[in-house]
Amino acid sequence: MKVPKRVFAVLSVPMQVGVVRSAIIGEYPALRALLGTISERLTDRLMQELNCRGDLD
Repeated sequence: MKVPKRVFAVLSVPMQVGVVRSAIIGEYPALRALLGTISERLTDRLMQELNCRGDLD
């Protein structure tokens, strides 16, 4: 799928942070807590702002 320039998809934060294969969590158990901390702090609005900054820089 091609996305036109200057069009930003609206993605939910859990989709951004919360998907990790169980094998990876098994290998790095501390990752679960770290991702939980990150997902608590990232709002949809903040994630959109950060995505825009990256695309416009």
